[in-house]
Amino acid sequence: MNYVTLDLDHFDFYCPITGKKICGMNEMNENVDSLMGYWVDEVLYEPVIKDPKLKLAWDVLVNQLDTKDEYVSSDDLKKC
Repeated sequence: MNYVTLDLDHFDFYCPITGKKICGMNEMNENVDSLMGYWVDEVLYEPVIKDPKLKLAWDVLVNQLDTKDEYVSSDDLKKC
C-alpha cells in the first residue's frame, strides 16, 4: 500500500486509474472501488474502512494503543 500525501489548493482527488472522483470540498465518494478507507484527524477513532485487511490492521493498532492506555495523535499514527 502507498500513502499519498498531498498539498493542494483544492480538495478534488480522483482515482488515477478510473478517473472517478473520490473526494471534493465537502464530499467523499465511498462507492469508488479504489477507496480502501479514510479517516480524518478530527475524528481519528471513527474511520470508514471498506477493505477487510485494512480493518483488521486498524483494529490491531487501536487495541495495542488501548492496552498501553496512551493518547495517540495523528502524528503518532503516521509513524506506524
